[in-house]
Amino acid sequence: MDDLIEASEAPGDSILEDLRQFTGLGYLCYSICVRLLHVVFAIKALLNADCQVYKFKRSDDSDLCPEIPSHIKVQPLEDSQEFAVDGAKVRIVHTPGHTTDHVVLTTDDGTLFSGDCILGEGTAVFEDLFDYMRSLDKILKIQPQRIYPGHGNVIEEPLGKIEYYIQHRNQREQQILQFFVERPLQPWEAMDVVKVVYKETPEQLWPAAAYNVDHHLSKLHKEGKLQVASEKDDTKLYSYQANSAL
Repeated sequence: MDDLIEASEAPGDSILEDLRQFTGLGYLCYSICVRLLHVVFAIKALLNADCQVYKFKRSDDSDLCPEIPSHIKVQPLEDSQEFAVDGAKVRIVHTPGHTTDHVVLTTDDGTLFSGDCILGEGTAVFEDLFDYMRSLDKILKIQPQRIYPGHGNVIEEPLGKIEYYIQHRNQREQQILQFFVERPLQPWEAMDVVKVVYKETPEQLWPAAAYNVDHHLSKLHKEGKLQVASEKDDTKLYSYQANSAL
C-alpha cells in the first residue's frame, strides 16, 4: 500500500478504496491503519462482521476499544506473531514505551512500520522511557532498511535515525544525572532539574520540559541510579547517593 495516512487527516475516497482491498485481510488492515496510524474513522467505515481485528493487550490499563464496533471481536496480538499476505510475510514486534501495547511490523525485505515509536520528523513521546529505550535498541538490532512511520515522511536511512533517537535521550539523561551527582543526598523534583538543565529554554516551555524530565527520573530510578526520597500529591522527589549504580 503506497499511501500512508496522517492521523490528523480524514482519508479521501481514493485511499478508502485502497483500504477496501485489504478488508479481506482484516488483521493487516487493522495493524497498519489502527495500531500504527490510528485511522479509526477509516476502519469504522470498512469493518464488517467477517473482518478479523487483532490488537496487542495493554499491560497497565483497561484494554477496551470503543473505536471498534461492538459486533467485531478483537483478537489478541502476540509478540513475534506472523501473518502471511500475498507476496509478503509480516511479523509483529512488541515495542512498549510510547504505550504498553505498541507494536511495529517488519517484513523480510527490511521494511519496518514504526507507528509512533519512530517518527518521520521530530522525536516521539512516550509513557515509559525505560521501556521506550529498550524498544529502540530492539528495533536497531532488526537493522531495518526502510521505515514507514505513523507520522511524517518515509525514513530512507533508518539506522542513523534510530541512533539519533538513542543518542538524543542519552545525552539529555546524562545532563540530568549530573545535576544529582553535583547535589548528593538532597531531594529534587523534575522542575528543579529543569531550571538548571533547561535554563536556556523559554520559561513557558518549562512545564513540557518537566514532563520529559520526570520520565528520565523514573527511568534512572528503575536503573538504581536515583532513589525516591519522598512523594506528595503525585509529585516525587529524587535523590542521588554515591553508591548508586552508574
